[in-house]
Amino acid sequence: MLPKKTIYFAVLLAAYGCSVMPADVSKDAMPDMPFTALMEEAGQHIGQTVILGGYVVEVINDAHQSRIIAVHAPLGSSQE
Repeated sequence: MLPKKTIYFAVLLAAYGCSVMPADVSKDAMPDMPFTALMEEAGQHIGQTVILGGYVVEVINDAHQSRIIAVHAPLGSSQE
C-alpha cells in the first residue's frame, strides 16, 4: 500500500496535469448545465460524460474502495 503522502501528491499532480480538458473529452461531454439540475436529474445522466470543476478536499482509501470528497466550483473559460 502506498503512503498517504504519495497518494495525495499523485492526486494533486493529476489535478494539475488535467487543468485544460482535451478536445476529444470536451466533444463527448454533455453541454453545460447547472450543478443543482445535474444533481436533481443524476439518474438521467448515467453513462454520459460530464465535465465539472471543483477542489479535492479529502481522499479516503478503504480496503475495498476509495472515496474522493470534493467541493464543486465553476470552471473557467478554458475549462480550468
